[in-house]
Amino acid sequence: MKRFNIMNTRMKPMVLACALAAVAGQAGAQDYYLAAKAFTKTMPDGSTVPMWGYVEDAGGACYTAATRVARLDCVNALPDPVVPGPRLTVPPTDANLRVFLSNGLPEPTSIVIPSQEMPYSQTDNGPTWNDNTTGPRGTDLTKRVRSFGREAISDGGRQRYLWNNFRGTAFDRPGTFMYHSGTHPQKQVYMGLYGAVTKDAAAGEVYAGVPYDNEVILFYSDIDPVINAAVAGGTYQTSIDYKARWFLVNGEPYQDGMAPISAGTSGALTAGQNVLLRFLSTSSETHVPILQGLYGAIHAEDGLQYTWQDGATVMGTSPRMQYSVDLPALKTKDVIVNPTTAGSYAVYDGNGYMTNPSDPEDITQSDTLGGMLRFLSVSAAP
Repeated sequence: MKRFNIMNTRMKPMVLACALAAVAGQAGAQDYYLAAKAFTKTMPDGSTVPMWGYVEDAGGACYTAATRVARLDCVNALPDPVVPGPRLTVPPTDANLRVFLSNGLPEPTSIVIPSQEMPYSQTDNGPTWNDNTTGPRGTDLTKRVRSFGREAISDGGRQRYLWNNFRGTAFDRPGTFMYHSGTHPQKQVYMGLYGAVTKDAAAGEVYAGVPYDNEVILFYSDIDPVINAAVAGGTYQTSIDYKARWFLVNGEPYQDGMAPISAGTSGALTAGQNVLLRFLSTSSETHVPILQGLYGAIHAEDGLQYTWQDGATVMGTSPRMQYSVDLPALKTKDVIVNPTTAGSYAVYDGNGYMTNPSDPEDITQSDTLGGMLRFLSVSAAP
């Protein structure tokens, strides 16, 4: 089984020039083509779990297919998804993000980015109700929201999501965000439909005046195999009894002997670097990553920097120096650490979710070390 210690699934965006009649000149747009599809994940004990996830639709071949049947066949032929999904990156100088989604799932799905505005749509932005209508609820008080926004219908449907500077829904704030399904999120997010979105204020600065030399993404999530099996089998009713058994970082539980994280997106982790740890979580409950042997400057959550005020006046930013990070569900935190000496630094969940499940039928078999634990291996400065 292939193991991922660093979530390094950043896709290469295609930068397109789009001429707009109402605007002089041209503007770049970051275009990402994604497909949602089902796959089966093998866990460390050899068991398998049905999951849903996002995979890159290179060049948009599935999205641009002429018919739903052709799109569904195209999605089915794509490789298995990765969980978390491919990282989406918006350059510092750009405020336009476009995501084109092809749906290979047996039910509708959609995409939202919390802490950003709802994406622009030429028709209704949503919500989508359980009777398949969109827009305002009207007078029918029996309708229930199924999706926060516009959906890609099942079995080969498609939908586009535009954060567009020219439509008033610009992706104009730097920080660390996540994208995930906006349709039945209490079910589809648990199945694996989520990923990271990042934008820096400038090259090498996550926020203005907050530089970093290297970065590592630590994406927390969990799995309840019973719920996943019910969804895949068509018997799912509610997540109220969700009981996670597998606890993951970057899509994998820790296993004895797993290689440490020794490199970030800018190469080897070395002493003296300002290392940006981007924490994200789609777990079912709050976790508390502990930075063993390190202090971290927590600068922001959900792309909003911490500030201090004098009355109603914001006086400046105010990062929090802590050795632990409170990480609730569907939140992100940006933390800068500066290891001054070489060594191995554990990042573990302070709530104790550091085991992999044993056989529940065998009371003599204890759980093994695993779960939400990673080691950062820092080498000496050159």
